[in-house]
Amino acid sequence: EVVSTQSTGKDDAPGMLPKKAPQHVALECSARSMEARENVMKFLTWARELRVPESSIFSPDALLKLKGKLNVVNTLLDVDRLAKDCGMAADIDAPPKIANA
Repeated sequence: EVVSTQSTGKDDAPGMLPKKAPQHVALECSARSMEARENVMKFLTWARELRVPESSIFSPDALLKLKGKLNVVNTLLDVDRLAKDCGMAADIDAPPKIANA
């Protein structure tokens, strides 16, 4: 389900946000446990509901095994940008993608 910050009448219009953040996450779990993987998968599903481009979505192992930290950061930046586009306050002011430096 999504909630609109603008009344557009279209489900795929800009300004649409999922109504709820990921639900039923495990708050106390080890970094590489099955619960941690499920938490990451719930976040990625939520990011897709936000319409983060698939090319910007990191793989679970990028975070869980620390194999793609820049991909994780780029996904978070895209979430931030989409939130700003929908009128949410955000403090991050970064370039569209962060490349290896």
